[in-house]
Amino acid sequence: MSGALIFVDEMFAPMPHPMVNGTHVIIYNTKDQQGFNALLRYYVGHPDEARAMAKRGYLHTLRYHRTVSRVDYFMRTAHHEELVRSSHPQAGGYSPEHVTEHEHENEYEHTGRAVIGDFSKTMAVSPRPANWVR
Repeated sequence: MSGALIFVDEMFAPMPHPMVNGTHVIIYNTKDQQGFNALLRYYVGHPDEARAMAKRGYLHTLRYHRTVSRVDYFMRTAHHEELVRSSHPQAGGYSPEHVTEHEHENEYEHTGRAVIGDFSKTMAVSPRPANWVR
């Protein structure tokens, strides 16, 4: 672990377990240089807070954003889409809504269909930008 606090610009790509601004990373507006500089000054002046956030971000990344987690997510999404498209009896009443209804039963139950269009699954600051349409 490098111990670095990550500053990142907003990303509007839905994903399971996104990094949270102020908890795991610092998300900044690329068009606000003064705001960015103020954030830098603040965290340089508060190294303990910066280290704690860096550690939370590192642990969150290890838990949810390793290659194996992403491959699992993609494979689960592909499998889910195939079940939805097929009329296969093993689908057992599988529907697009099935995942969103049950996604909290297991922290790794997310699929692409469950997170697409859900602003809370993006690495962004609120409120949702007016031009963010999914």
